[in-house]
Amino acid sequence: MKLNRLMIAVLGVMMMTTAQAQEVKVLSGRNGIIVRQTGTGTKSYQLKVNGKAHAFTLTDTEDYHVNGLPEKTVNVVLTCQDGSLTTISKGKIPVYGERYEATLPSEFNGHAVLDREVDELSLILDSNSETNQAPLPKGGVGGGLLGAQITYQPLRGQSATRLLTGNRWTVVTQNNNVYLRLAYQPEGCADTLLAAPVQITAQDISLMEKWANFQLPKKITVEVDDSTLHSPAITRYAKILLGKTENDDWKPEIAHMGDDVNHLVGDDYSDFYNRVILRVLNVLYTPEDSIRIVDEMLNAIGAMTKAKDGFDGGIPAYCGGRPNNGIIMKLNIPYLENYYKRFGWDALANEQWGIFLHELCHAYQKSPQRSRYRDDHAIAIEGMADAVRFTAKGFGEKERIEAGLQGAKSEKRWLTPYRISACFLMWLRNYDGDFIRKFEKTIATLPEWTVQKGIHAVLGPQYDVEWLWNKYIAEVTEEAREKGYIKE
Repeated sequence: MKLNRLMIAVLGVMMMTTAQAQEVKVLSGRNGIIVRQTGTGTKSYQLKVNGKAHAFTLTDTEDYHVNGLPEKTVNVVLTCQDGSLTTISKGKIPVYGERYEATLPSEFNGHAVLDREVDELSLILDSNSETNQAPLPKGGVGGGLLGAQITYQPLRGQSATRLLTGNRWTVVTQNNNVYLRLAYQPEGCADTLLAAPVQITAQDISLMEKWANFQLPKKITVEVDDSTLHSPAITRYAKILLGKTENDDWKPEIAHMGDDVNHLVGDDYSDFYNRVILRVLNVLYTPEDSIRIVDEMLNAIGAMTKAKDGFDGGIPAYCGGRPNNGIIMKLNIPYLENYYKRFGWDALANEQWGIFLHELCHAYQKSPQRSRYRDDHAIAIEGMADAVRFTAKGFGEKERIEAGLQGAKSEKRWLTPYRISACFLMWLRNYDGDFIRKFEKTIATLPEWTVQKGIHAVLGPQYDVEWLWNKYIAEVTEEAREKGYIKE
């Protein structure tokens, strides 16, 4: 038998023994300590805390908690038995509690805004704030601000509390008030320690104010094919772009530019497109992110054909790249004509708006670096585009709930592209209001990206995707019953 004694003098530094790629650490906690084993295999331990003995076995990655300890530094002796090898580690570990929490800084040095375009309240630490780098009060070791615990009024339900990390915290709400408790974690501590609660009232922020410094396309052209030049659908289309009513006695001015090329002229259509672009970016990114700049946009409208467009006439639209940092979005006029005949003017206006949200997402979104997974790749592109459309209110409540009910019947579940996966991704904002933005970043950065990898990267590996999906389906089904979409 071999005996190894290791004295640990620095508070909060973990005591470790390693064998066969395993590691065990003794961590500080709130009113207790935690023995944490990582790796593969089973080991037996004896632990003495201030002379009191505990015997236990840990398998693979597992924790053992000793709770109810006094708020002070305790003497710890950990004995690990691994076959014929016995390893003993000794040290002093601080135990944190209410007295220590009362000394934590509680002031929020930042600004809070409510964005009603996407029902998001965001709290952002000031860039020159020292809160994130400030040392913890005496008794803690190193560290700084971990994040914040936020209590708020969600879109559905009475109240919710979330712990969000980093220096930007977002929740989905229409209420401008939240209760905030700054969250700290000393080095070597497994638990989160919370400062005193502070009430924060957010200021409303407009889309244009939020994105005032973003460079929108310098040139936007609306082009009409000869095939639909004289269709009344062109007039309806142009009226919707300009915010006119159906009965407005107005017709667009069209200039013939050459073979099968005609431009809508005389009116400023750019406001519509710019607003759509900003709504797309508002869901996918923050103004501080690195975002593609589109210099020129061509909106082509007309009858879609396989020979000319590469798509058949059944799809509503497509979006693709053009030279010189440009994009083209082609919209299928026969599709809009049929939609108008079936559902009327108001529905057409909403659909036209929603189509643009989906297609212009393709102009700015990221693609997986590599993907052997076809279904996951479809979610990264089409699922995200519809998630943008839903989040930016390009679909209504009925479509959102119906997509959830359809998802309950889908064999592919969260890997069902378009609306079904989109509503699941949007629902995950309940765990982190910035979920879609963070998820979008994983698409560009994770090798061999999958939906599951992206969710784990944002929310943490403890969130099983199947569990999240089942919880989502249960909630949307309950909401459908409450609102009469399911008849008992």
